[in-house]
Amino acid sequence: MSIFSYFFKKRIDKSKLEKSRLKDYDKAINFYEETLKNNKDLKIDPYHIKSYNNRGIIKYNMGLFEDAIKDYDRAIELDNNYFEAYSNRANAKYSLGLYKEALKDYRKALELDTTNNTIIENIKNIENKYGLK
Repeated sequence: MSIFSYFFKKRIDKSKLEKSRLKDYDKAINFYEETLKNNKDLKIDPYHIKSYNNRGIIKYNMGLFEDAIKDYDRAIELDNNYFEAYSNRANAKYSLGLYKEALKDYRKALELDTTNNTIIENIKNIENKYGLK
């Protein structure tokens, strides 16, 4: 890990939704937008992938589900094994009533983390409530 990556990780860890917890969504989104704008090669530094996911979480908390999905899509595009982005995208799709698509993402998340009880429960709930398989 480069020295830049180390310090960037510490910055992300420290502020990682910190502002979002205080309901200062605009500042939190601006932080991630600046972080992403200043990055030149997203495929090199995995912490920028987390920035897309984290910005998506903030947008989700604001009720901007479609915008959140776009951020999760980008995180998955950069790392197609990123469990959190699949799980979060499933939650956003579920919130939009896209149950079949949510189920697909939950199943992919479960494939990546086979012991995650929350994902297992979400899958069971969708299957039982909406009759999807």
